[in-house]
Amino acid sequence: SREDFLRIPELAINPLSERIVHSFFAESHDDRVNFLQFMRVLSHFRPIRKNRENRLNSREEKL
Repeated sequence: SREDFLRIPELAINPLSERIVHSFFAESHDDRVNFLQFMRVLSHFRPIRKNRENRLNSREEKL
């Protein structure tokens, strides 16, 4: 749940915490996130590899 995310100390003190937490629930219809949704959102935070294309981790998707 959103509260579970905000219990993570590093996330709780982050000035962007609300936006980060919201990104995990943007595609969810309830207050829960399954593993696939969680991993999709995490992929946006992964550094871009210049020599390989990855749709979920592209610069366009990160916007």
